[in-house]
Amino acid sequence: MKSLWQASLATLSLVVSASSALAAEDCAHPYKKVWPYQLPLGGDKASLLFQSDTRVNYDCSSFLAQTDATATLGFMELNLDVLNAQASLKAPDKGDAGASARLMVLGYEVGQEQIDLSEVVELELHPPVDLDISDEIIVPVGPLAVPVKYGVEGEVALGIRGGVQGIGTEVRLVPSVDSRAYAQAGLDVGYAKAIAKGDMILLRDRLESRIRVGIDDVEKLYLRFNVDARNKVRALDGSVQLQAQAKLGKFEPSYQTELFQWKAVEREDLFLQFSDRIPLN
Repeated sequence: MKSLWQASLATLSLVVSASSALAAEDCAHPYKKVWPYQLPLGGDKASLLFQSDTRVNYDCSSFLAQTDATATLGFMELNLDVLNAQASLKAPDKGDAGASARLMVLGYEVGQEQIDLSEVVELELHPPVDLDISDEIIVPVGPLAVPVKYGVEGEVALGIRGGVQGIGTEVRLVPSVDSRAYAQAGLDVGYAKAIAKGDMILLRDRLESRIRVGIDDVEKLYLRFNVDARNKVRALDGSVQLQAQAKLGKFEPSYQTELFQWKAVEREDLFLQFSDRIPLN
């Protein structure tokens, strides 16, 4: 199996290298496609946007297949670029074909890998620390002004799988986000106390993109590829109640307010499934 793929990879590298002498305007069979995807969700005091772009580009000097995915969360006054993930498969005009993957969290690069496609590779990138971002607001509850700390916690990851698949190769990118919103009341003095209660899923999302590339040799050479992608999401599920109690002489009145309440959104989409082939000679 490996020898078949090495022969196929060598053919692809030779064809792309031979084609690199052509000027871009002389390219007989250029190819370029982009498949965008967006999933915007909105709720009371929260907004979510998960998006990806999958692109294929061939200009007779190189072949590129690439997927980029991002997740942006807005919660109360927080706006977070939680995840930025990328995986690509390249056949350049010089050198061997290969793949790479990268993961960024909150603007910081936490993982970057070069993948040797002659072997099957499977790995998962995680940031060095879990996601935990918070802020504080003052919420009126009855006659009391209650300081409430709120935030987003959870984790992100990037799963990558690449290597031989028949006479060709495959790269699979699986960015995922598992985030929860929380609120904590910070008032506990002699005349009053407050507590926040709730359980909330802000975003639980798994986006899987797969790119397969190979060579067909039926009368003439073709570069064939398949791309498909699906997204599974659960978001905006739960509520938080804020309760407070005051001591006013003999009276101890209690107060309650709802900070936010969300109804769950769950969906699974196969939003991209496409295959094509490009003449190489």
